[in-house]
Amino acid sequence: MVPEWYRDKPLVDGAELLSEPLFWLNHLAACMPEGAHAMAFGADWEDAEEFYLERMASPDEWPVITADLPGGNAIQVVHRNFDGDMGVDYLFSTPSWSEESTLAEGSFTGPGLAWHELERLPEHLLLLFPMLGDESVPDHAVDLVAAALAEVGAPRELAGALLEQQGMAGKAESRERGGVWICDSGYSPRCPHNDFALEPERLAAVSAALN
Repeated sequence: MVPEWYRDKPLVDGAELLSEPLFWLNHLAACMPEGAHAMAFGADWEDAEEFYLERMASPDEWPVITADLPGGNAIQVVHRNFDGDMGVDYLFSTPSWSEESTLAEGSFTGPGLAWHELERLPEHLLLLFPMLGDESVPDHAVDLVAAALAEVGAPRELAGALLEQQGMAGKAESRERGGVWICDSGYSPRCPHNDFALEPERLAAVSAALN
């Protein structure tokens, strides 16, 4: 299930991409500060670019990868491949909703996750990493990210650079208010003060699913 405006788009199951090391390097490329790309891609630069264009960025096939969460909740990672409007959308769904809500979208919307929430999802840590924007990441985070990178064949050394940069929407503080975790970023749907913020019941549902 994806929002209604996606449903006439050429969506394809992108789960097979998860076994491809070049997928992970491309997926995380926007989270790498200047200078880290050479370390990440090395001699694979041309192969990685070809992989991205053919397998991830085709306007005829939009890969969708689902991160299943406890309680029947999920986050869909949609590679949106409009001509002139390409990006990755992160959509939260829960069984009681008829339509998903956007938590993060490239550099325009986010962050969607704090570190303590991402840490609880080790099997999806790299897939959801571009949603991360947290000013208060603990020291042990670098070891967890390094281990996740090693599992997919990516250089462990990237961990520090990724945590320095984090998601494209930038870093922010998260805090608990009335039992609901919210984000202080002016770009995040999880900030209740934004005009585009999630409705209170949806904000609470996202917080409960991730915490």
